[in-house]
Amino acid sequence: MKGILGKLRQQDFPGILILILLTAAVSVGTFVGGLWAILGIVGAPLLFVLVWIKTKQPPAITKNFLILAVAALAAMAVLNLVSEWPEESWREWLRLASVFLALSLFPTLKTNALQQALPFLIALAIISVLSLAVELFFGGTILHMVKTAAAPLTEYNRGISYMVILSFAVLAAVQYGTQGQPRWNAATIGLILALFIATGLTESRAAKMSLLAGLVIVVFGTYRPRQVFIVLAALPAMLCLWPFVIQTLFISCHDLLRHLPDSWLARVEIWNYMSYRILEHPWLGWGLGTSHLLPITTPHPEQNVFIHTAAGHPHNAIVQLWVELGVPGLALGLAFAWLTLAQAARLEERLRPYAFGAWMAGLSLSLVAFNYWSDSLFACFALTGFTFSLLGGSAMRKRSDS
Repeated sequence: MKGILGKLRQQDFPGILILILLTAAVSVGTFVGGLWAILGIVGAPLLFVLVWIKTKQPPAITKNFLILAVAALAAMAVLNLVSEWPEESWREWLRLASVFLALSLFPTLKTNALQQALPFLIALAIISVLSLAVELFFGGTILHMVKTAAAPLTEYNRGISYMVILSFAVLAAVQYGTQGQPRWNAATIGLILALFIATGLTESRAAKMSLLAGLVIVVFGTYRPRQVFIVLAALPAMLCLWPFVIQTLFISCHDLLRHLPDSWLARVEIWNYMSYRILEHPWLGWGLGTSHLLPITTPHPEQNVFIHTAAGHPHNAIVQLWVELGVPGLALGLAFAWLTLAQAARLEERLRPYAFGAWMAGLSLSLVAFNYWSDSLFACFALTGFTFSLLGGSAMRKRSDS
């Protein structure tokens, strides 16, 4: 660590901050999912200011994301005027305004900070993920010491899920290598094995699915990048049918659905009743942040096994966007998905499969797990995208130096 900081001397405060952000993400962030929100929402503006001070001019940012953030907030503000619970919607709008605008300030940099710190970061990532695996294997000893004996192991779900997404950027850095030559080495295998062990022990099936989905896309994206890009680009639009496919399956195949694990059947029941709320307000939705207030009535309430009161959130980005914001919400979600995919496709060829894998892992997670408006989730997306942009800048620098 001291050697790395020595390489980043000469008042390279932005490089030092980048190292601090990534070190915290792959270490403490593996255990504490909420930390990601702080890293992104505080880190992005601070890094922006430090680069401004160093270069004496405002740093460049990805303007498309800032434009999308402003457009999303403007659309949400208009929709708040017809919200069924306007106070709830405006409270959520103010929170998201701070999140979106802060994360949009991640600057576009050409720096070797990530490459210089790579051996340290990859070792730390493997140690952290394996440490979490040990903690899970022994039933959460540290968790129960820090909190209470009743604290569930599911409190680790968020951290390991975010680590899965960021790990694709770390794998890309290792594969790209400091000399610009792809290499399948022990560090890559070690990190993948560590992730499989930790996700295998966690109770989060969403983390397992995200890791597998991302790795499959990396493999196919390496050999068939164009075809993979086309499939990924079509996927968000196809997923707009999700709530009504679930509704149909719930009616026609309910006996088969009962064989699902309890947590997944509960999600299906949530998506089913939310689909009826979508049909009641399909165009403008019920209001930002109001999904947890919606009634759970369906034509067949007796078929619900687990969901008898309103869920905290829909556990699905498509459902949440549509039920809360209507068709404009779907459009915003599609725009975000396609913009991030386009950014991945613009990366250097050897980085692209890993960016596609990270995109797929993030999409998989948002379809089955957390509240889509979680600040930590968007911070994870932003920090992962920023890490890939650092690798892309490093690649461009190498080409210009050669």
